[in-house]
Amino acid sequence: MSHFLKKIGLVNISLIAIFAFQSCEKEYNTILDNTGAAPIILESTFSPVEINTDTINISSERKPSDLLTIKGTGELKVYHINGKNAIKQVVCHISTEISGEPLNQTFLHDDGIFPDKILNDSIYSGIIEFQFYRSYVGTLWVSFYGISTTGYQSASRYIPVKIQRLNKPPIISNLSAPDTVIRPSCEYDATEFNIFIKVIDPDGQDDIKSVLRFTPSGKIIFFEPVNDSIYRDGVYLTCSTLPGSYTFRFLAVDRSNDTSNILYKSIVVKD
Repeated sequence: MSHFLKKIGLVNISLIAIFAFQSCEKEYNTILDNTGAAPIILESTFSPVEINTDTINISSERKPSDLLTIKGTGELKVYHINGKNAIKQVVCHISTEISGEPLNQTFLHDDGIFPDKILNDSIYSGIIEFQFYRSYVGTLWVSFYGISTTGYQSASRYIPVKIQRLNKPPIISNLSAPDTVIRPSCEYDATEFNIFIKVIDPDGQDDIKSVLRFTPSGKIIFFEPVNDSIYRDGVYLTCSTLPGSYTFRFLAVDRSNDTSNILYKSIVVKD
């Protein structure tokens, strides 16, 4: 009988030890959850991820020294094991290198206020504004991370933003001008005739800076726009113009100072 009781006693002691261990283990995990857990980033997006700076106009000419201001929108889905209230901040910053000094930094919010779409859906949104010179070509890095109320920071999530210059020069065509003009007598001040030319820019008509005619003597004449793609040059001919054949050169220039193809036209002046 005493031998049996001893066995029961050993079993009870073992069970007590197991329960005590399990109880301590559960309590230890609870402590970790409350103080040692960082937020977890589940999804991240940023727009734009490609920027062609040759489509951004801040004056009549695109200069490498232009300081460009860009606004981007970031979205981040963030989770914390202890719930949303355990997330203190969600941060977005942008820099020229992954670990470089940020050009700017902002906080993302899950408050249902633009650009955030839905309140308390664990998707944090925000707009970040940053600047760089037009001469910069390369990659900027958008970085996201979350911070818990106890100060623990999540792993960072990175998205590259490609900065490039993809300007396409204008194209001129459909040159319309007379082959022959009659020189006026000196009884008249001048005779006028028109030259028309079509100009298209692949980057948009707003990219056209000027349309030019070069005279045989090297003088530059500017065309005037008639509509979105047709330009006109009104030419005045006086009696002082000598008879002969005159060859003119035509081209267009865009805001990046790239030039179009060149067209030539010879006009014969007769008495």
